[in-house]
Amino acid sequence: MSEPQCVIRLESEGMISGAVEFKTSLLQAISSGKEVELDMAYASEIDITAVQLLWATAREAEKQNTSLYAVGPLAEAVSDAFIEAGFGRLLEALTAKAASPDQLAVGNDGDDRQV
Repeated sequence: MSEPQCVIRLESEGMISGAVEFKTSLLQAISSGKEVELDMAYASEIDITAVQLLWATAREAEKQNTSLYAVGPLAEAVSDAFIEAGFGRLLEALTAKAASPDQLAVGNDGDDRQV
């Protein structure tokens, strides 16, 4: 895997207030056709809106055969948010740098979810 061309840093607590901006940034990054790195080291919490946006982005990355992965130590609250929302498998795929795109589109229990 080459160096990421697009880096998106998740910061602050929650995400619903910045959901539109976050979605736009994610889609622009994926649409570039370059690898996308999610820097999650500065996110102390993440809400269901952000988790769903990341899931939808992972689906789009899969369609475009683009790499999407997360780096940085994850706050416990961030990990918990993915797991409690049923997206533990997505979190595992995002944090496994060599994850294949098809691993990214499935929730924790294998159910496809609509955003």
